[in-house]
Amino acid sequence: MPRTLFPVSLLVLLSWQSPASAQSAWACGAGTVRSIEAIDEAVTRETISTRRGDDGDVEIFVARTDTQHRRSYVLAVQLGDLLYTSASAADPHGTLDPMRIVAGDSIEMCVSATQMIVEGPNGTDYRARVVTQGTVPSVSVGCRKTGTSSSAAGRCR
Repeated sequence: MPRTLFPVSLLVLLSWQSPASAQSAWACGAGTVRSIEAIDEAVTRETISTRRGDDGDVEIFVARTDTQHRRSYVLAVQLGDLLYTSASAADPHGTLDPMRIVAGDSIEMCVSATQMIVEGPNGTDYRARVVTQGTVPSVSVGCRKTGTSSSAAGRCR
């Protein structure tokens, strides 16, 4: 009996997959761009040092100043009932400039739990990590003709 238990145990271990090795599910389709932002930052780093002055007192001085400029993008796209927001550092070698994307436009996209890929009309793509995912809030609007309210889909009767 112990001899048959080892091969069976080995088969079970080899056939089991850990969650880390599992493929992430992708959802693809035509999404609607809700917003696009470019965030420019200038980060100034100063190296401050101290030394003894001629009178023996401690003097503080700036030994070095370095300024770095960074640009990042935040893109929000709705696919079905879900709103995905991605953030990425600017890629000087990127194929699609996110600032050419306009809010309200339809755009082809694929999204997983960790990454968003949008494709421009000319076939170029933009990839970024997903930072938030949530349902699109339902907004109630008043209807002029009937005085009733409707969802954001705009169905007034």
